[in-house]
Amino acid sequence: MLKEFFSRSKKRNSSKVHRNGNGGRPLSQEGNHIRHPYFTGPLAKTNVVIWSYDFVTGRMACSSGIEQLTGYRASDFERGKRIWQDLVFEEDRPGYEEKRKRVNRGENIHHQYRIADASGTVRWVEEFISPKMDENQRVVRLDGFVAEVADPSVPGDPADLFSFHDPATGLGNRKMLEAKIASCLQDSPKRMFAVLLFQFDKLKSIAEVLGVKNEQKLLKILLDRLQDMKIPYDHLYRLDSTVFGLFLPNIRDEEEPKKTAQRMIANLEAPVPLENYEFLFPVKIGISRYPNDGSAGEELINRAEIALNHAEDYGEERIKFYFPAMDIEARHVFQTEADLKKAIRQNELTLLFQPKVNAKNNAIVGAEALVRWNHPERGLIPADQFIRIAEKSELIDEIGDWVLKQTCKILADWTKRKLPAVPISINISPKRFLRGDYPGLVRNVIRRWGIDPGLLEIEITETSLMENKAVVTDAIQQIRQLGIKFSLDDFGTGFSSINYLKQFRTIDTLKIDKSFIAKIDEDPQMSAIVKSFIMLAKGLDMEVIAEGVETAGQLKFLTDNDCPVVQGFIYSKPLFLSDFEVLLREGEIRPKIGSATDIMENDRRGYFRVNFPSRKKGWLTVKAVRGKSVNAGKAPIDIKNIGGGGLCFLSDLDLPAGNQMLLAFGFELKDDPFVLNGHIIWKKKLRKGFEYGAEFIIDENERARLIKDLNQVLVSQRHLLFDPFA
Repeated sequence: MLKEFFSRSKKRNSSKVHRNGNGGRPLSQEGNHIRHPYFTGPLAKTNVVIWSYDFVTGRMACSSGIEQLTGYRASDFERGKRIWQDLVFEEDRPGYEEKRKRVNRGENIHHQYRIADASGTVRWVEEFISPKMDENQRVVRLDGFVAEVADPSVPGDPADLFSFHDPATGLGNRKMLEAKIASCLQDSPKRMFAVLLFQFDKLKSIAEVLGVKNEQKLLKILLDRLQDMKIPYDHLYRLDSTVFGLFLPNIRDEEEPKKTAQRMIANLEAPVPLENYEFLFPVKIGISRYPNDGSAGEELINRAEIALNHAEDYGEERIKFYFPAMDIEARHVFQTEADLKKAIRQNELTLLFQPKVNAKNNAIVGAEALVRWNHPERGLIPADQFIRIAEKSELIDEIGDWVLKQTCKILADWTKRKLPAVPISINISPKRFLRGDYPGLVRNVIRRWGIDPGLLEIEITETSLMENKAVVTDAIQQIRQLGIKFSLDDFGTGFSSINYLKQFRTIDTLKIDKSFIAKIDEDPQMSAIVKSFIMLAKGLDMEVIAEGVETAGQLKFLTDNDCPVVQGFIYSKPLFLSDFEVLLREGEIRPKIGSATDIMENDRRGYFRVNFPSRKKGWLTVKAVRGKSVNAGKAPIDIKNIGGGGLCFLSDLDLPAGNQMLLAFGFELKDDPFVLNGHIIWKKKLRKGFEYGAEFIIDENERARLIKDLNQVLVSQRHLLFDPFA
C-alpha cells in the first residue's frame, strides 16, 4: 500500500506548465481555514497544508490549505481520486521518489521540490514527513506539512513550522516551548511563571482501537475544552502523543498553577461521547515553577515531567509540584526501566504460583501466576518493584503478553505430562484491553499450545471496567466466547464498586481485596462489609474468593460466611514452578495455623522499638546506587517507629528494597540530630504511598547513642512497643 500510495501517476497536460520556478501566484488567506476537526489551531491560519495518512484504515485527511495551494479539492485527495505525486514536476520526480523510499525505513524526510497546480502554474514547496511505526517497525501512519516557499535555496517560515510545531495538531512542540521559556527569561528574568505538563494516558490506546480519525475527533474535543477556559492556543504545546504542555507566562503566586490545574481537570474529565461509546480521560498534571525549580527551559520541562511521573491517575494526587527529592526516584526509575528492557530480551522474567484452596477440604482448586524478575545481581525481585515502572514505560504490554504465552505453555506441559492441571489466573493491565489485537492474541496462543480454555482465567481490576467500559467489555466478551473466565481483582478498592458490578455479566469470579480481609476478625464494620460483598457476589451468580488470608481467625470467618475458596500465606506463599507441581500431584494443602510470623521479618538483633503514634518527621536521601555515589536532594518521610536496628517509615516515593541503594536517614531525638546510613529491606504498597522497613548500617558507638536517646523518649512516653521489626 505504501508503494501504491506514493507511486501511482497520471499523464499531465504539460502545455500549461510554466517553467519559472517562482512563478506561483501569492496565496490568499481568505477561506483558508482547516475544516477537518483534527487540524485546528495556529496553523489553520497559515499557508501550510497539514496532512495525515493512516495505512491501517487506508484513509487520508488533509487541511483545506491544499485547495489554496493546488487548486484541487481536499476531498479529492482524501477519497483517493487524486494522488499527490501526480502534481510533482517531472524533472523533480526522481529525487522526490528517492526521498519517499526512506519513509519505508521509518526515517523523517525534509525536502524541496516543484509541483504544478490545477492551472499548470509551477510552485516550489517544502515538505516534512514523519512516519509512525508499530511494534513490528512497520509504517502505520504518516504525518506531514507542505508549504510553498518563495526562494527554494533559503528555507523561511515553513522550515520554522516544521521544526517547532507538532505536525498533527499544529501546536508548538517541545522545541517551541523551550524557545518560549528562553524568550520569557530574557525579557522578564524576575517574573514568576510555570510549566504544566498534562497527560491523556488513554488517548494512544483508544486510537489503536477506533483509528486515527476518531483519535483526531477526541483530541479536538479535549483541546476545545481548554479553549473554553480561555486558554489561548499559543500557550499550549504537544510534547508527544499523550503529553501536552501549558505555559503560564505570568503567575501571581506559587498556588496559581494548582488552581489552573484543578480547573483543567474539572473541564477535561467530563465523559466524551463518540461512536456509540462514552470515554473517560483521566488527567494527571505535573508542575514546575520559575525560579523555584530551574533557570532554563529544558530544565523546567524535565522537572515538570518528573512531577508528572509522580502524579496518580485518580484522587488528589493527580496534581504534583516538582520538588528536588523526586530526582531520587527518577534516577531509580530510569535505571530500572533500562534494566527491565534488557531483562525481557534476556529472558530474566519468571513465574511463581500461589495456590487457591477450598478451605472445606483443603483441595487446590486453582492458582494465580505472579511474574517475578530474576535479576542476576539483585536476585528475585517482586512485581511491586517494577510493574508500576513498566506501566509508565509501555513495557507492561510486553510483560503481560509474555505471562499469557508462558502460562499457556506450562498448562500444555502439564497436560502432556498428565499432571492434575488446575485453572491458572493471570493479571492483565487495563491498557492492554484498549488495543484491539488482544482477543486475537489470546485466541492464537490458545490454539498454538492446544490447551483447554477452561484452564485459563484472566484477572482484571475495577479500574479496567470503570474506564472506557464499552471497549473493555467488548474485548472481554470476545475472549469469553473462547471459554476463558474472568475474575474481578481487588474488589472493593474502586470508587463505584457495587453500582458498576451489576452492569457486568461478563465477570465470573469476584476477588475480595486483602485490605478488607486483614481486619475482618478484629473490626466489626469491616466484617460486615465483607459479608455484604459475599452476598452480593452470590446474588449475581458469581464465584467469590478472598485473597490475602493469613490467620486462623480470618479463615474461620470466611468459611462460616460461605466463602471457602481462599488465597494467602496461611496456605502457601507464591511458589516456583517445580514446588507448585509437587503440590499439584498431592492435590491438597494444609493451612499453616499461626504462620503469620512467616509474613513479617523480626528485628534480627532483637532491639526494642519506639512507636510514634502521630508520626515523626524525618528525611532521606540517596547516597549511592550500586556503589556509585550520587548527589540527590532530601525527601521528607513520616517515621512510624525507630529501634536500635532500623526504622519503619512512610513515603510517596517508590524505592527498591535491597542493598543496591544506600540511603541516609535524618531525624532528631530529644533535640539530638541523627544521620544514619541504611538499606531498605522490605516495602509494602499502601492505598496512598508506601511503607518501608530499613536496616541501619551503624557502628556500636553510634548505636549506643541512639539507644540511649530512645530510652529517654520511652521514659517520656511511658510506652514501649514490642512489635517485631516488620
